[in-house]
Amino acid sequence: MKKVLFIFSGSRKVLNDFIAKGIAPDTQLYGMNHLGRDIDVSSKEFSDTFFGELFGNKIDFRLKHFLMYFSIGDADIVFGSSILYMAILKKLFRSKKKFILLNISLNRLLNQSKDKRPLFYRFLKSLLKEIDLIISLSNVQQDQLLAKHEIDKEKLKFIPLGVDVHFYKPVLENRKEYVLAAGRDNGRDYKTIIEVAKQLPQTQFQLVLSQRNLKGITEIPSNVTTFFDLSLNDLKKKYEEASVLLLTTHPDEFADGSDCSGQTVLLDSFASGIPVIATKKAYIADYGLDHQHLLLVEPYDVSGIIKAVEEAKKIGKDLTQKARKKVEREFSTEKMGDNLTSIFKSF
Repeated sequence: MKKVLFIFSGSRKVLNDFIAKGIAPDTQLYGMNHLGRDIDVSSKEFSDTFFGELFGNKIDFRLKHFLMYFSIGDADIVFGSSILYMAILKKLFRSKKKFILLNISLNRLLNQSKDKRPLFYRFLKSLLKEIDLIISLSNVQQDQLLAKHEIDKEKLKFIPLGVDVHFYKPVLENRKEYVLAAGRDNGRDYKTIIEVAKQLPQTQFQLVLSQRNLKGITEIPSNVTTFFDLSLNDLKKKYEEASVLLLTTHPDEFADGSDCSGQTVLLDSFASGIPVIATKKAYIADYGLDHQHLLLVEPYDVSGIIKAVEEAKKIGKDLTQKARKKVEREFSTEKMGDNLTSIFKSF
């Protein structure tokens, strides 16, 4: 029986409690709770370690995950998005354990380093040689790792992100007349939404975000209401009642934010039965098609978004029914667990 250790950089203790109570989705467990019975799975987060108790949040992010190497115990496979710096000790101790990196923002890290910090870039490339497999959540991430960063093709694998299709239930009728936007990573573009709201003064907009997402926005019109760091359960209620979800992100070449900015909100929305209007990102092609599962517009295109809002009123129900069926079939957390189980067994 393979022993698999999931490494989380943020706390999952509270999340696990909320999942058990039915007030949070299991999406951020990345399929951990849906692995096959012949996988012996456990998890750790930084606060679980001796170094976490000793230093708390006072040491550098990279050092935290470097030191977590001493807490992996007898695991056969170590899996997570923050295991890269452990590879230093993996190489030093010539460990036979398999390290599988979940690629959340590896591409951004490499892209930013390649031109501006060439020595650090070479250091990162040397660490990646010690990683046994890189699992990307989009084909575009995988293709770029191969073409731009010359990562060994045999080390690359794409599996889709999974969403909790039991927590998010499709609501197709009796929605309220307001536009919802949600998401907190730095790849979001809320400035364009504000411009759309100014041109649609009779339409209500609700934004679920962090304070930092409004940096540089000096005027918020009266038809826009902001909610900062809303709970997942409260956000779920908004998915269930808003008339349309507006997912505006910066283009793919934008240097900040996660590689697939908006990915979780996209799948949450598909699962919840809310029509989605999204600005174009390459990863979206792996999850939905324009005018089949969502409506796509160009980044920063205010007039295009306004037209899409009107179109969503006409064809939104057809889009949402197809999108919900697609996530049930291809993008559930159970499906992600099945995919990971197959990968873990192959090592």
